[in-house]
Amino acid sequence: MLKVSKGVVRILKRLYRRARALARPVAAPKLVALTATRNEDWVLGLSLRVSLSYCDAVVVSDHGSTDRSAQIIRDAQAEFPNCPIDVRRVESGEWREADLRQEMLERGRRLGATHFVIVDADEVPTANLFPQLRSLALRAQPGCCTALPMISPYYSATMYRWDGPWGEQSAIPWAFGDSSELHWNSSSAYQLHRRSPIEAIDQGLAVSRKERGGLFHLQFINKDRLQSKAAWYKMMETVTYPGMRTAADLNQMYDWTLREDSTARIDPVPQAWWAAYRQRGWLQYLQPEARAWQFDEARKLLAEHGLERFSGLELHGIA
Repeated sequence: MLKVSKGVVRILKRLYRRARALARPVAAPKLVALTATRNEDWVLGLSLRVSLSYCDAVVVSDHGSTDRSAQIIRDAQAEFPNCPIDVRRVESGEWREADLRQEMLERGRRLGATHFVIVDADEVPTANLFPQLRSLALRAQPGCCTALPMISPYYSATMYRWDGPWGEQSAIPWAFGDSSELHWNSSSAYQLHRRSPIEAIDQGLAVSRKERGGLFHLQFINKDRLQSKAAWYKMMETVTYPGMRTAADLNQMYDWTLREDSTARIDPVPQAWWAAYRQRGWLQYLQPEARAWQFDEARKLLAEHGLERFSGLELHGIA
């Protein structure tokens, strides 16, 4: 029997989906942003306005926010009345990421989306890409996902880290052309960290690395925030998926973001990466010093389950 490599299979799938798309009547492209948020009022006003400026609609899943998120969404909608925001509030306390992304995908499809961008509330494309964000997103072919280099502001909006997984080796799946094969729902009980849709074919980077910018992952902009997020994820996994990973495994998995060494490559953020947002006055909506919601949620887990349940975890001052 003739064996076909995985690379060849991906190419054949990509050609098939492209041919099938070309056979359908040509529709005007419609770009919809998918944004998950939970108590992200420190940055939502910025990330939402950026998406509203180049997309045709934004689908928001608000996971039980108790901060100013609802008002921020209303204010942003008033500024961009021609770009509807479809908001659904999720009250479930459990973070079922795959289900949430699937539900947002289905809502976007009901809006008539041909293309999607995945932009969580704490993610913002670098502003030098601002004029071409729409055209970059629409380059994604049906069934294919394109990525942006991850830009990690390093405990500051003015510096970023670029060694290893902080950007040099990391890209964030960002835009995809829709196809009926794509989905996030799965038979797996594990719900976390599935960024690109299942069955999506990797189309590569939308821009070249570093020199042309990428996607700011603003979790890195404040060390206390990063520590709280790492601790919460470890505690949440311990409770939700007992026995799946050891404490040592979880420490290794989540604490890479906090690793520091003398060889770290830390560079100034080019002014162009913020300039267009500064000119529009949108940087007033970026408040990195605000306390992370994960800190309080981690404290709740500690009170509910006791310190012994989380033995062996580095909790970064939560306990």
